[in-house]
Amino acid sequence: MEKTEATGGSTTCRYDLPDDALRLIFSRMSVADQIRSSLVCNRWKTLLQEIISWDGLPWMLLYRWHIQGTVVKSVCKLYAPSEKKTYTLEDGIKGQEERGKFVEVGALASKKGWVLFQRKNKVRAVPIFLFCPYTGEVIDLPDLSKPACRASFSCSPKSAGCVLFAFGFLVINGRGVVSICRRGSDNQAWKTFEVDIIPYSYVRSVVYCNGSFYCLFDQGRLGAFSVATEQWDLLCNGNSEDFGWSPWSLTEFDGQLFTTRMIRPYKTFRFDFSGRIWVEEASHPGRAYWKLKAPNRHLRSVQIQPPKL
Repeated sequence: MEKTEATGGSTTCRYDLPDDALRLIFSRMSVADQIRSSLVCNRWKTLLQEIISWDGLPWMLLYRWHIQGTVVKSVCKLYAPSEKKTYTLEDGIKGQEERGKFVEVGALASKKGWVLFQRKNKVRAVPIFLFCPYTGEVIDLPDLSKPACRASFSCSPKSAGCVLFAFGFLVINGRGVVSICRRGSDNQAWKTFEVDIIPYSYVRSVVYCNGSFYCLFDQGRLGAFSVATEQWDLLCNGNSEDFGWSPWSLTEFDGQLFTTRMIRPYKTFRFDFSGRIWVEEASHPGRAYWKLKAPNRHLRSVQIQPPKL
């Protein structure tokens, strides 16, 4: 790349390195640097798309942060399942001021390349924050009053319209606790609601779809919280014969809700909103990402959307 002086004092760049040389340079970059480089020009973007491929399967963020004396041992990696390739983002020592808040965290949700973490082993004033491993950005959020079992968010947290949702339980009376945080509002403190749930139900998964957050409980029971009206509704009591007590994953695809059993024999159901029932489908219309397994059992993991160049 050669810089030349143009008229008027502005500087222009010539990108006259051959493609093979650029591919070699890009292949030795970190994922974060590859993403930034893809924004330079269409030619670089095209070459980087050959290096970072995405076949529809999500990637996995592998992480572990723990205290070593007065510093933090930081391990953060990305795993691309289709390539069976691991990209190392961090693997070394970090200062307390940089990674201290990451110690003893657990991932609650991920979307648009961001991961929502909460500090574990906290009963009150639970620290919670968003982290983008591709850029290293951190967005601090107000503390939660109670630990969340499951959570989700509506869109990229960089968007002013992003709404975060957390679901927990009240130990005293067994009711559910819904907390929402509106990123674009003047007051971003969590707003909390007590909601009715079916007794002895555990929330398995939470997704956002068409203006509501949907919570999947044991045996296919489904609850919904409307962001606009801030109202909770139990949509479906489920079916013990079809669902049993097996683990199920809830996903959104093209404005519809699907749930899939995560162990064999795999089954997929679509939620019929008009009849408020689950209808069995031959297969999931998206990719079978619920079958992905982390390649390193010593690191915690969460599925994450790979970078789109």
